Amino acid sequence: MDKLKKLSKCSGRHTSLVTLAIAANSDLTRSSKLLNNELATATNNKDKNNLRNVMDALSRIRDIVRDSQNKKLSNGLVVCSGWCI
Repeated sequence: MDKLKKLSKCSGRHTSLVTLAIAANSDLTRSSKLLNNELATATNNKDKNNLRNVMDALSRIRDIVRDSQNKKLSNGLVVCSGWCI
């Protein structure tokens, strides 16, 4: 629970804090495609530091979703990643 309290006080600068919520028993392939599309459009970001932070966050979330492909997510999944200030 301490991690949730810490996360609730967290804020990101611009779009550097990324959250993905996946409903229980959802198709993870759809989430993977969404993340790949977001990674492709993130390259339009003009701020290089923010671009790096967003790309890192999206890549980490994509890896977590990929690793969860063969698991049944009966409670769903929420992943937060990025630069927290």
